[in-house]
Amino acid sequence: MIKEVKLPEVSDNVETGDVLKVLVKVGDQIEVDTPLVELETEKATFEVPSTDSGVVKEINVKEGDTIKIGAIILTLESNGKGEQKDEKKETKTNEEKEQKSDDKDEKKDQKNDVEIEQKTEDKDQQKSEGKVEKTDEKVEVRKKEK
Repeated sequence: MIKEVKLPEVSDNVETGDVLKVLVKVGDQIEVDTPLVELETEKATFEVPSTDSGVVKEINVKEGDTIKIGAIILTLESNGKGEQKDEKKETKTNEEKEQKSDDKDEKKDQKNDVEIEQKTEDKDQQKSEGKVEKTDEKVEVRKKEK
């Protein structure tokens, strides 16, 4: 199966980049995240990783080219079993992590609510037993007389 590897969106407001160096050659076996080209934009210089694995069949860029986001960098031959970087899967994993974090925060909030409720009940009980007086919107605890 032939797959096209395209230049992904690299940053907000960046539409093009200059190819400084091609890091692979035709015939190379590459994996997901293998650096393909070194790219320079207005903001940074970085390596662009592959989103697929397979054997490089054709390289569509050369050093000195200015390429746009979405341009085909190269084509790969894959046996169909190759790994593909699945951004949807990564997004789902991140969402699951956020949900777990939210669940932990909610449990902490519930625990704090229970503690506050318990303290309020304790103060109410002390007040009914005459151990607490309310003065000027402040709660004071009387010392037990010996």
